[in-house]
Amino acid sequence: MRGMSSENVSPAYRLLKWIWLLFQASILPVSALYLSTPPSELNLIPVARLLLFFLGAAFLVFWLIGQSLVAMYRFPLSLGPAVRLVGGHTLQLALIFLTGASWTFSFYSSFFTTLAAVVIIFLLLAAWKLLARPIRWLRVFFFICFAALCLTFLNIFLGPLLIGLSGLKTWPTVLDIAVMALNIGHMVYTLYSFSVFAKPSRLGPQYDRVWQRWAPATVIFLILSAVAALVIAGTRGLH
Repeated sequence: MRGMSSENVSPAYRLLKWIWLLFQASILPVSALYLSTPPSELNLIPVARLLLFFLGAAFLVFWLIGQSLVAMYRFPLSLGPAVRLVGGHTLQLALIFLTGASWTFSFYSSFFTTLAAVVIIFLLLAAWKLLARPIRWLRVFFFICFAALCLTFLNIFLGPLLIGLSGLKTWPTVLDIAVMALNIGHMVYTLYSFSVFAKPSRLGPQYDRVWQRWAPATVIFLILSAVAALVIAGTRGLH
């Protein structure tokens, strides 16, 4: 079968996959570096600190799971699509950087798009569970509270994003926002395709076999990524 051909064990394919994994593993620590650098540093009120602590822990777990799926398990099985995927994200980083943003902001934009996608997935799953027929007003109330909590958590990281965009001219800002919106939509679709509501994929067994070869490196690199981000946040001080 094509998915298990010599393409996905070729040196070029392995190189692309390593580049992709290293990129995913760099997002958290570089974003922590961006958030700890004035004027983009987080200045949190006590309530926001508590919210960041509780929801941040849940997000970090979801990040590790989601990035494992998106970064490696869902990575294309053949060379051509792999080139397009890695090339597209490389183009996004280069595009945001070339529009005048810093290299740390370029990585932070990837972090924010992932965070926004995670929040959207949370809300979709909550809506499916809480707003299912017959509608109960108590469930509606819980969903509204949960949605407000998630959007407040997302808003904590919106400020640094707007600060990074504020130094750009109008057309680069519009271009960067459009690129981030497309990535959010793509990630929501990708994560949804793993949910119980999606149709089974005929390529599932092939993804499983390729994933078995890359799972150890993926888990190790993403855990090191989270630890590095926590160390940077702790030593530089995200206020």
